[in-house]
Amino acid sequence: MNDGANHHLRQLLVFLDVPTMQQTEAYIGNVGNLFEESGNLVSELFREFATKFMQAFDAWVETNTCCKAR
Repeated sequence: MNDGANHHLRQLLVFLDVPTMQQTEAYIGNVGNLFEESGNLVSELFREFATKFMQAFDAWVETNTCCKAR
């Protein structure tokens, strides 16, 4: 999705009062260079980024779900 389409989609979701995760956004290029052939992640820098991103996403989901997991 290009930047214009992404922005337009966000505008629509805000208008419809749909919760959206504002930060952090991730556009990941050259993904093939982050993994070895067996599928193991080789970039420690990306591992740290992905961990923080998923923690932020998890917190956002917890904040925006009506029914908490038990």
